[in-house]
Amino acid sequence: MKPKALYLLLFPTLLAFGLLASEKTSAGKAHEVNSTKAFAELFAADSAWPLFVTPKSDIQVGRESQTDLKKGIRTVFIRAYADGMIAVMDRGGSIIIEHNKTDFAERVSETLHERAALPHEKEVSGNIAAQIARRAFNRSFSETRAVSEAFINEFERIIVVRMPSDAGEFDRSLEEMEEQAEFLKSKNTLILVAFEELVDREAFASFFETSPEYLALMSPVYGIGLIETLFTERENEDKVLLIRPSGKLVDNGADLREMLKQL
Repeated sequence: MKPKALYLLLFPTLLAFGLLASEKTSAGKAHEVNSTKAFAELFAADSAWPLFVTPKSDIQVGRESQTDLKKGIRTVFIRAYADGMIAVMDRGGSIIIEHNKTDFAERVSETLHERAALPHEKEVSGNIAAQIARRAFNRSFSETRAVSEAFINEFERIIVVRMPSDAGEFDRSLEEMEEQAEFLKSKNTLILVAFEELVDREAFASFFETSPEYLALMSPVYGIGLIETLFTERENEDKVLLIRPSGKLVDNGADLREMLKQL
């Protein structure tokens, strides 16, 4: 099996394992939500988006590289779209399905209900933070340890850049970032780089040593899987995504310089 295929196969399992530790558990059956919010309201409430959703019935994906989603077996949630579709992940990567075929609405409604009952509790957008935490490195956080969920949640927006593991390409991107360095800091924006192919330890260390404080590097083991997750079939031609910590897509495109101008 090719290395890329192996990492794509393992990434959802490894990701789900990491997310399991961050999802709150409770004894007994969750309380019933009296009413489900209209989708537009749920879409706007992205800080309440779940880490997982559960299909209400079997969902046939219809692609050889992906498995059908089974009723009652939860899957990792990626993001919702304004047209009522949501992106989720299975072992073949991300797929887009109708939100009402899952318990997305019920989960978001329940979170909003719980927050209304505890108005002073701090809202935390942990969706993307849970996917990046312990898998990305930032020099301002630590020279040796991967970033935490709390660190990711400090940022208002994240620019995800997919790029080849080419030193020249990386240096050119750094130059574009440096032109907007102060602006990036003022906008509380983190740039996350994920390499499109595996990078050896020596090359990764070299990239890390030259990275500025507003840039995080996805671990090579998880970088390919993250690309397959966040760049869904709607964004697979893009190189850059501007997202919120919840995973909500703000903008997408092919050029980092142009994306920086949109901030």
